Amino acid sequence: MLPAQRQLLRKSRQLDHLKDKLAQEKVRLSMLIDEDCIAYTKAMIDFIKGQIKALQQSIRQCVASDDTLKQNVSLLLSIPAIGFDSAVKLICYLGDGSRFKNAKAAAFAGLTPMIKSSGSSLHQVMGISKIGQADIRKALYCPAMNFAFGRYKDGAYRLFVDRLNSQGKAKKVVITALMRKLVSIAQAVLQTQTPFKLELHR
Repeated sequence: MLPAQRQLLRKSRQLDHLKDKLAQEKVRLSMLIDEDCIAYTKAMIDFIKGQIKALQQSIRQCVASDDTLKQNVSLLLSIPAIGFDSAVKLICYLGDGSRFKNAKAAAFAGLTPMIKSSGSSLHQVMGISKIGQADIRKALYCPAMNFAFGRYKDGAYRLFVDRLNSQGKAKKVVITALMRKLVSIAQAVLQTQTPFKLELHR
């Protein structure tokens, strides 16, 4: 892992920690009745929000100051459903795309099917493995959901989603499949250093 990528990963993880902390404090605030405690918690929430904003700016500067990171993030942003935050998360783990081959990237993200074998040699799909980087799954879940069943359902992946729906797949299965597809597309875009082309990724 290159130094700039390692630095980006550290900042990305810290940002996740701050966001989790913010969510915890908001829940805590909703349960408080003491006025002093409410005031202290509100001050803490404001402080964390400030830290999040500063760290987000630092991450953008980190990307902008490194030509390789800047180029790779730009390539990922050409993929429908991939925004800046998810692009950063993918870059942190995929790098320039040379780290993994074929379906290894999806396996690393824990998005490959988990197969259970019985004594009679029957194989049954038991969902996804979830052995891998939960960060990537977390970053891609909402984009995949929006493009599968949300406001962008008629977008770039409509044919892919329609094909799965026609097979009677459950919504969760469709969303997971689209997440896996997004990782594969990201891997291909990074490896070839070529922006997203719909005709290549239907």
